[in-house]
Amino acid sequence: MTKRAVLKPLSGVFRVSKPGIDVDAATSDQLLLDERAFYGQLYLTGYAARGGASSQTISYPPLGYAPMVIVMNAFSDGRIIYPTSHKFQSGGSSLVLTATNYISQNGSLILNFQSDTSVVGSYYLIFRKGL
Repeated sequence: MTKRAVLKPLSGVFRVSKPGIDVDAATSDQLLLDERAFYGQLYLTGYAARGGASSQTISYPPLGYAPMVIVMNAFSDGRIIYPTSHKFQSGGSSLVLTATNYISQNGSLILNFQSDTSVVGSYYLIFRKGL
């Protein structure tokens, strides 16, 4: 399986490659997102713990437009998945639907956790300007 995304918040690395291209070996033409050529300004980032709730709301001052939002699911086994979840099962693995849906409107980010109870929370990034 090709590694297509890398996120290292402490060192500021955020890259996504084209399908079939390893993100670590990709040239600038083979990257769909690259923090070195990223024009969106990071406005707010954080972590919302599920804590048994079916949803969490994060409030922020309204920007006057719909910001770009990235949500990454955190699982009980330590995995952090962008942008969809990949659930490992005994005897193999299978791709499943996104474990957290979200709505961004009027200064609120609403995270709706789905039925997968192995999701313990979500990391979120809100960008001031779209790409």
